[in-house]
Amino acid sequence: MRLPKKLTSISPVSLTDILFRKDERTELFLELPLEKRIELLRSVTAHVKRDLLVHVPENDLVNILEAIDPDEATDILQLLGKHKREKVLQLLSKEVKGSLSTLLKFDPE
Repeated sequence: MRLPKKLTSISPVSLTDILFRKDERTELFLELPLEKRIELLRSVTAHVKRDLLVHVPENDLVNILEAIDPDEATDILQLLGKHKREKVLQLLSKEVKGSLSTLLKFDPE
């Protein structure tokens, strides 16, 4: 797997644990700065991404979603279950919430 340059500064042990140790994945992910979290989410498999997103607290998801573009944020929200997606949408700023609510109405493809 070829990692983006921004991820090479993450400890190889931490990165490996995030990718392969499901029992510690979320805690290690949450220890990363926001920018590294975003880059990691862009780089991991869909399975790892979904697992992280399901287990990350809503407030942390809000921080991620407000830091990325609306199209990418929509893709992330579509990986969540309906209940968690609704909770996260309620916590977003009005501007971001409006953009994402509109995009979520379209077909995921």
